[in-house]
Order: sequence, then structure tokens, then C-alpha cells
Amino acid sequence: MGKLIYVETSIPSFYFETRPAAQMQARREWTREWWDIATLRDDLVTSLGVINELNHTPEPKRSECLELLDCLSFLDITEEADDLVEAYITNKVMPADAAGDALHLALATIHQCDILVSWNCRHIANANKTPHIRRINGRLGYETPVLITPLELLNQKAWIQSHHPHPKTTALTGFVTYAATSPPSLTTTRIASVINCEKWKNFRSMKAG
Repeated sequence: MGKLIYVETSIPSFYFETRPAAQMQARREWTREWWDIATLRDDLVTSLGVINELNHTPEPKRSECLELLDCLSFLDITEEADDLVEAYITNKVMPADAAGDALHLALATIHQCDILVSWNCRHIANANKTPHIRRINGRLGYETPVLITPLELLNQKAWIQSHHPHPKTTALTGFVTYAATSPPSLTTTRIASVINCEKWKNFRSMKAG
């Protein structure tokens, strides 16, 4: 069964990432691979909060990002969401920006999304902050969605196989698992550089075939 997933601003932004740094290019590839899988089976949603943030992006990336989100449903920004945003900010769960991270988390929460997917590893997809977020949500009677990056979802073999049980996807699972479970000495930049290796090129060729 598909999941209800809130797509935060960093997802379309990294989908069309142009910065040449290996880490940035790696995130772009992981975002695109996740998107290809998720759009087949999951119910992806977003909000006008995401659109408002993307409107500050220079062209042509702005138009590309907005077009990518055209097929997604938009969650209503309600008074309940505004109240939850205020609670997050008051309890220092989120930065004091009522139209930013707090709004994304509030919308995903009140609309009972299963997952909030984001590359914002400082304020959203941050395992150190999740317990605090759960405490505040629990106190207010809400369940907390899973706060996670596209890479972490790709690394969940069961998630991939349930969505796209295909030998080519299994190859991706093994590759991403290698990157995500490498020892700390293997820095993010070095992991990202693997994207350009022959193994990755072979996988891309196999997928295209």
C-alpha cells in the first residue's frame, strides 16, 4: 500500500540541482531515483508554503521546480495548522519562521501524512530533533510523520521492493546501501564521488535499457 508523503521544498530544489560539487550532484541523483519510485505508488502532496519558497528561486530552476509539482495535491493551510506552527515555534522545535519549516511540519502532521521527505537535515530530517518533535505533537494529540531524506528511504530495502520489485531497482538498493552504511571515515564527498564511478554508470545504462 502506498504512503501519503509530504514533499518539502528541498526535494524539487535538489531534483534540479546544478551546483557541481559531488555532494550536491549525489543528492540530485538520489532525489531523482526516489522520485521515480515514489510517484509510481505513493500519494505525494505538497503545499502553497512550498510554492511560496520556490518562487524565490531564480529562473529557469523556479519554473522547472513548479512544473515538477504540478501533478501533486496541495494540502490546505488551516487555522489548526497555524496554531500548530505557533506551538512549534514557542517550544523551539522549529525556527521562528511561520512560513518555513514549522509550516511544513505542521501541515504534514495535521493532515496525517505518513512521511515528510526533506533534505533539510538541520531542522526536519534530523534524528536528534525527532524525539522533541514527537513529545510536542504527542502532548497536543498528534502523531508525528516519519521525517526522512530520499537517501534514507532508498536505503530501506523493504520500501523499495514493495514499491518497485524489479531486478534493476534491487541493484540500486545494493548501491545505496553501500553508500549509506559506509564507515564514518568515508566522508559524504567520497561517498558522493562513487556516483561517478563505473558501477554507477553501468547501473544507469542497465536502467535505461
